[in-house]
Amino acid sequence: MKPFIITLAIIAMLATASASANELTAFNKFDAAQKVAEIVMQITPKDESIFVREFRATASNDVGLSKLISEHLTKANRPIGPGSANEVEGRLHRLPRDLNKPLTGFTIQGSVFLASGSERRFSVNVKNRDDGHTAVTDTGETSAPPNAGVGSHPVSDPKIIGTELRPSPSSPYGVEILVETSPGQYRPLTPFQQGKLIKVDLQRGNIYAVRLHNRSGFEAAAEVLIDGLSRFSLADEPAQHNNRDIILPGNPRTVPGYFRNSDLVDSFQIGEYSKSEAAKTLPNPTDIGTVTVTFAAAWKKNENPPPNEPPVAKSILPDGTVTGPPRKDPTVKVERNIGGIRAVVKVRY
Repeated sequence: MKPFIITLAIIAMLATASASANELTAFNKFDAAQKVAEIVMQITPKDESIFVREFRATASNDVGLSKLISEHLTKANRPIGPGSANEVEGRLHRLPRDLNKPLTGFTIQGSVFLASGSERRFSVNVKNRDDGHTAVTDTGETSAPPNAGVGSHPVSDPKIIGTELRPSPSSPYGVEILVETSPGQYRPLTPFQQGKLIKVDLQRGNIYAVRLHNRSGFEAAAEVLIDGLSRFSLADEPAQHNNRDIILPGNPRTVPGYFRNSDLVDSFQIGEYSKSEAAKTLPNPTDIGTVTVTFAAAWKKNENPPPNEPPVAKSILPDGTVTGPPRKDPTVKVERNIGGIRAVVKVRY
């Protein structure tokens, strides 16, 4: 099974944040199609064809993105159609994910399946064209945690407890941002509220790490996204690019950098935006200056999934994170089944 990666932001469960038919009228699909096409062209080799699969809102009708994305690719002289070497698909979700709060925008969670057999995931935020506000409420539960009672509902109520940010006060999942004080030694930073954003104070030159907490009683698979880019995206072996970090119950895991191999990582370091890994890989990244972590349940092969398992969907410029000096990070590869996203945590720096 693939290891799960953690990003600074905890993302609420996508299946519970479906946009209604009325809300979709505010979706700027033309802007979204252009952004997705730019990312797809950046990820795929220029001389290889692309097939645009389904892009739609969960539990809603097709929003017409596939056709528009194909049109943008055609205008850029990229061959498209069935049987292509590369494929792309995605799902559309409302922001904020809490259905009780007013709509501010949408996010597209997409995947590019390359001819090499690897998958590259990406995220695009799109403003609500009716009010122009940028969505900022991204931290919360997307599904009830596995140790919650039957019939429990997800809660989107970010809570800072000491130095830990949780998607809700009762969530078993949490994220801490740690700053390095000496090589391999860290101290946790205390998150703070700034308007609708939750931030930590990191300065250019700082090396930092992400600590992941799992108190659910079940293994968790975490995906860590730095500036919207998976921490496994720079792995020496392409087969490792889709890995995630497995967090054992009651045993926090500290993620010190971009995974290279089973012994070393390139540490996370605050640097100039133009030199950040996200700027090199993703055109017009929407999550620069953000650490996002998604949590899902994980279980061994031939075992039953934990309770409340959600459906799985395939799915002035700030500083960015550059590759810092190498750090040791012994990693053991294991195989697990990974469920749907249950919580998302997002932190800005």
